[in-house]
Amino acid sequence: MKQTYWTSDLFDEYELSPLTDSIVQEVEKQLNVRFPKAYLQLLKVQNGGYLHFDKFPFAYESEDESLTIEHLFGLSVDQEEGVLQSSYLINEWELPKKIVLLSGNGSVWIALDYRQNKIDPCVVLIDVDLEFEATIAESFNEFLTKLYRETDSDQDYTSEEEQIEYTYEEGNKVFSRNNIGKISSALSYFINTDSDTNWLLTQLKKVAVKEDEYIVQDAAVTLYHIVDLRLDEEGLNQVSIQEVIDLLKRYPHRPVQNFAKKIQRLFDAKQV
Repeated sequence: MKQTYWTSDLFDEYELSPLTDSIVQEVEKQLNVRFPKAYLQLLKVQNGGYLHFDKFPFAYESEDESLTIEHLFGLSVDQEEGVLQSSYLINEWELPKKIVLLSGNGSVWIALDYRQNKIDPCVVLIDVDLEFEATIAESFNEFLTKLYRETDSDQDYTSEEEQIEYTYEEGNKVFSRNNIGKISSALSYFINTDSDTNWLLTQLKKVAVKEDEYIVQDAAVTLYHIVDLRLDEEGLNQVSIQEVIDLLKRYPHRPVQNFAKKIQRLFDAKQV
């Protein structure tokens, strides 16, 4: 199995809490299926998320076309995330019964098809708008082996723009306001320089309650880096770290809540 199926993005809205045997058993019970071994092995590395290998060789509208499969759903006992969304989405999009959705977000879906084989399901593509369905792999393992990543020089482009510098006074003003671009820029500057971490934690408390979910995601990633790289700093206020984590856990956007749990696990592990 490739070691880099998943992207290296810290914040991944499709990544769920680490997979456990009890989660597998409960989800299989609710859906009345057995998941392929290769799928479970993949989810034990990371429980759902964006794919690094996000292309699949299949053409159904033109000879040169390949499928883009940006993400795979993971497993959770929560009906509103992961593959347990299948029942709702199948009804919503009038999809066939006895399938488990693996990916998709509109009229095009990738799914495990249990209609003919309940032990080793094939992987199917369903395009609702085109009223099109096809088997794209005879097993999930075959599906995995065919995923690839385009080698495009544009994907490796790195911006050479100079980073804007901020004083603490300027940073305080930026974080107290709602200019999303400036907040993102300031977060990047202060986490990548030798800044006062306790001061930055105070600012994160402001940003973690902003309405814009994307800037809150930036704040969460900044906090992750603090926990990962700065936890050993002398005089660091670890109570402030927990306070920001708690704010993120209460944020009304599930991916932020899930990422906050990821930060909590890292924080707890580093304190042992």
